[in-house]
Amino acid sequence: MYKIYFAYPQLKNKFGESTSILYGIIKLIKSIIMKFLPETIIFIFDTSTKTFRHQLYKKYKSNRLSAPKNLYSQIKPLKKIIKYMGIPIVSRKNIEADDIIGTLSQFFQKKNFHSIIYSADKDMTQLINKNISINPGNINKKLLKKKDVQKIYGVNPKSIADFLSLVGDPSDNIPGVSGIGKKTAIILIKYFHSIKKIYKNIKEIKKLPIRGITKKIEYLKIGKKNAFLSYQLTKIKKDLNFNYKKLDLMLKKPNPKMLIKEFKYYQLNQYLKEISNNNFIIINWYKKINNSKKKR
Repeated sequence: MYKIYFAYPQLKNKFGESTSILYGIIKLIKSIIMKFLPETIIFIFDTSTKTFRHQLYKKYKSNRLSAPKNLYSQIKPLKKIIKYMGIPIVSRKNIEADDIIGTLSQFFQKKNFHSIIYSADKDMTQLINKNISINPGNINKKLLKKKDVQKIYGVNPKSIADFLSLVGDPSDNIPGVSGIGKKTAIILIKYFHSIKKIYKNIKEIKKLPIRGITKKIEYLKIGKKNAFLSYQLTKIKKDLNFNYKKLDLMLKKPNPKMLIKEFKYYQLNQYLKEISNNNFIIINWYKKINNSKKKR
């Protein structure tokens, strides 16, 4: 939503209410459907409540600027529109969206679904496997798979949290280990695979082909607490215990009447015209998926 807010002109309806996010997200949903024709799309929202990460580290994400008021004002109507489209929304108090995504991706993997995570967040790459890929926040970019993560970061998806626990992540205010850069982190993970094994075998590090190895070992010793803290902050949970049913996560029948009402109010005339012409792809998508299920 933040990206879309700045990508589109500041559209408003006749009441002066901002509509850019509404217009942009609907356009994105349409693009996702046209490209992937998924069996369902799930929106995961954060809440304003604190998570265990904030309890672990008060500075977690504290460097982020507050989102514009005009963005926040569009969240409630956006959720209504998404609901009327039949698209499920999941959010839980005190649980970060990342962990819900991690847990649901595992749930769908067990059901033999292939999941695509639409996110530009590098943390998400740790979830990639043969059944889970990532679109990095741009519908026109190729899906990221295991080999792409290795090429971009120098480590495989399973080691992304270990990698970030060493180098840190300024976007989330993750401290990492001061003095340890990407090249050193890649070599350490290549040989030891995880921060746990790095610290367990810290005496063996002096044998590695790393420039200034003595200093690097000292940095690691000094930064041990931050390394393990950073790992806890960056590791996405995949086993959350919250109540959900498969039916709650699957596509539901859209409500054209309520969509027309919302589109008229927010003057989303392009989408209003598409519904009137029976050409609104989100409604047609439901019909196609539903007909496909009936034939099975």
